[in-house]
Amino acid sequence: MTGGLGVHLNEKEAAHFRGILANSVVFKGLDDSVIELFLQKGMILEAKKGDLVSFEQMPGGIGLYVILEGKVEVFRALNPDSLATTIPKFHLNTILPGQCLGEYSLLDGLATSASAMTLENSRLYFLPRGAFQSILDGSAEIAKIIYRNMLLFLIMRLRKKDEESDSAY
Repeated sequence: MTGGLGVHLNEKEAAHFRGILANSVVFKGLDDSVIELFLQKGMILEAKKGDLVSFEQMPGGIGLYVILEGKVEVFRALNPDSLATTIPKFHLNTILPGQCLGEYSLLDGLATSASAMTLENSRLYFLPRGAFQSILDGSAEIAKIIYRNMLLFLIMRLRKKDEESDSAY
C-alpha cells in the first residue's frame, strides 16, 4: 500500500473526498472547517486490489480508516497466524465508500478483531489514533458528535447481526 500526504489530488478529487468524509458514518454533522481539520491531520492511502489494510491481532487502536473509493473486505482468517492473502477466511463485511473500519480498536485500544483487504483498487482516508484523540480532547462538541455517530453506527451493525441471527431460526 502506498500513501501518505504525498498522494496528490486535484481540486475536483479533493472536493469529492471532502464530501465523502462529511457524509461518512463517523464525521456526519460536522462543520466544513472541522472536516478540513481532520483532513489536515490524516492522510490519503492508495491500495491496489488484494492489499492487506489491517490484519487480525494488530496492536490496538492504530487509527481509523474511511473508504473514499473502492471496496474493502473485512474477514476473520481461519488460520490467523498466516498473513497470506490467499488464506481461507470467513467473510464478515464489505466496506464501501463513506464507511469505516478500525473503529473497534480505535475506541477500546485492543488488538484488531479482524483483517481487512481491498477487493479493488481503493483510496482510504487514514487518521492515526493520536491525531483522532487530540482533536476530540480539544473539543467536547466534536467529540460528542463523533462518539454519537460511532455509537449509532455500531448499534445499527449489531441490530443487523441480530436480525440475521433471528432469521436463522
